[in-house]
Amino acid sequence: MLRSFQTRLRALLILGCAIAQVAQAQAPQRAGVIFENVRIFDGTSDQLSAPSNVLVVGNLIEAISDTPIAPPPGT
Repeated sequence: MLRSFQTRLRALLILGCAIAQVAQAQAPQRAGVIFENVRIFDGTSDQLSAPSNVLVVGNLIEAISDTPIAPPPGT
């Protein structure tokens, strides 16, 4: 009886570890958007910027550049 319980407990532990690894491997990718050729108003000047590219990942501006921006890995 005790041996059967231990065997089931070990099987449950192994199954739990396997499920955790699969869930970790399928972690959601971060959503990213690249806006190209936009003019930016920064709030400190009454002028717009020169045409720029902006990378937004999630809710954060990750990069602003006057050259093309490559999508970062994982987006």
